[in-house]
Amino acid sequence: MHKIDRSNPFGCTPKAFILEYVQKRVGIVTGAKVLDFGCRDGDFLFELKKRTPQVSAIGVDLDGEAIAKAKAKKIDIDFRHIQKNHKFNVPDNTFDVVTIIGVVEHVFDQVSLLRELTRILKHEGVMLVAVPGQHLFSFLDMGNFKFRFPRLHKFFYRLSHSEEDYRARYVSNEFGCIGDIETEKAWHEHFSQSSMQRLLNQVGHLEIVEKEGMGFFHRILNNFKYFLPKRIKPSIQGVIDWDFQKFSQTELIFILKKKFNKG
Repeated sequence: MHKIDRSNPFGCTPKAFILEYVQKRVGIVTGAKVLDFGCRDGDFLFELKKRTPQVSAIGVDLDGEAIAKAKAKKIDIDFRHIQKNHKFNVPDNTFDVVTIIGVVEHVFDQVSLLRELTRILKHEGVMLVAVPGQHLFSFLDMGNFKFRFPRLHKFFYRLSHSEEDYRARYVSNEFGCIGDIETEKAWHEHFSQSSMQRLLNQVGHLEIVEKEGMGFFHRILNNFKYFLPKRIKPSIQGVIDWDFQKFSQTELIFILKKKFNKG
């Protein structure tokens, strides 16, 4: 993993790496088109647009509330709320860059999603996919706490939220999710390079041209940090950042391109 610039607002994270990668790729290209799938409130595209204002950016998300927050900031970015079928009303070969940061692991029909994103990616473009890595400490992923221990999860969530909030987010979610994971998926998946390759084999038109990784002890350190006094948390964050730079298992980043048909 290359050293991430200290000015990067996303710290030592996959989002930070992808921001710098995309900035270098499109920074000198006037009118380059970037799609961020699963953009949430648009923080990634806001920062990219700040650094490369000539880029044409579109952000999409299943969560209508997140898209509403992104639109409220009134930045020159096209934010769109999409449905779970992941179909886009755009022509083939539209985007120079497609980013999917921490999203694929939440999606039930991953093959259909990646095929649709491949359709709208230019042949000379790149797709950057960031996913949790499958490794020794994957079982500590708090994203699966609600599935492993639903009653305990509800108890802790209800300490700071109402019963109505809980039901709206985890029981009768209007966007078809349990929290931020599609209801049909009901698990926060982790990937190895081989499992990602098997997925891409089903998609049929993407190949891995580069792979990066970040962290090893991140899940232990990050879970531990929540129980520490505020004055100690910055020092632990320093260790987390060091771990992300030093190791390469907790988070994986795949840089993909379209396969060219031969003959």
